[in-house]
Amino acid sequence: MKAAGIIQNRGKHGILLDGQPLHYNAKSLIGSQPATTHLVFEVEDDGTALCLAAQNGHEDRVRFLLDHKADIRAKRIDGTTALHVAAWSGHEATVRLLLERNADIQARRINGATALHEAAWCGHEATVRLLLDRKADIQAKQHDGWTALHAAAYRGYESMVRLLLERNADINAKKKTDGCTVLHGAAISGHEATVRLLLDHNADIQARNTNGATALHDAATEGNEATVRLLLDHNADIHSRSVNGATALHQAAWSGHEATVRLLLDRKADIQAKQHDGWTALHAAAYRGYETMARLLLERNADIHAESRGRTALHMATSNGHEATVQLLRDHRPHPSPLSL
Repeated sequence: MKAAGIIQNRGKHGILLDGQPLHYNAKSLIGSQPATTHLVFEVEDDGTALCLAAQNGHEDRVRFLLDHKADIRAKRIDGTTALHVAAWSGHEATVRLLLERNADIQARRINGATALHEAAWCGHEATVRLLLDRKADIQAKQHDGWTALHAAAYRGYESMVRLLLERNADINAKKKTDGCTVLHGAAISGHEATVRLLLDHNADIQARNTNGATALHDAATEGNEATVRLLLDHNADIHSRSVNGATALHQAAWSGHEATVRLLLDRKADIQAKQHDGWTALHAAAYRGYETMARLLLERNADIHAESRGRTALHMATSNGHEATVQLLRDHRPHPSPLSL
């Protein structure tokens, strides 16, 4: 039988070799088939044989398929190409081969991700460098505004972040969905070294997301104490408020991060600060039943009588059945003020 090249169709299942299923056996294509073999590769949900070979880093098999006219731009149902999966897997040699054969370096998945996004998310710095050297768009955004730098910072890939910054990635790019910057992402994840690097490159420490939260808010919410300390050392505004009036202290208190609450208080956070509805850090601790945190706040003279919509911290603890916190609040005797002595 004479070789008939490669035929690709959609809507069927499996990859066929002379009529036999070849779905998980793309590796058998190299060194095992005679030149007269009739190859038929059918696209299915998982993609083409080229995608499978690229995903597994089988450079010789990828070359074989390309030599036999496999469609280098064929996509899976989610828009993924062979280049995407090779970049995602960090198969640098396969990525180089695909690019040499004119793979579309700017091709996007249905979420807008390019091969650069995939390599950055997975931490494959050598592949990121290769893609950048081949003119991948470093500012490319997924549909939600996520860039390669967002991905690297969120995952804490410090050296990759450094590389992207050296190539002029936008350090203050914001996601469309929530307005978070690269610094927000690193702070949320608690990657102190990456946060430090971003600050050293003049990331906007006061940048706000759509909720009005800064990187300090996010670090406090997650209880990333070292990151909170670093941000404060770089003059983050400890009194900055989100759209509902919350400070970093409110966020840390609500999330139960006592060490972070203590740090913020030591750095002169306003213990009496109220959200727009009157909610204080003590309200949060009482509502959640964080007894030791409530004790700390009371020791620092939090106002036990402060009201949020007519309810005190005691109301909050009582309505949620936090008996130990209720008893603490009932037993508390405020420290006398200097004027009463």
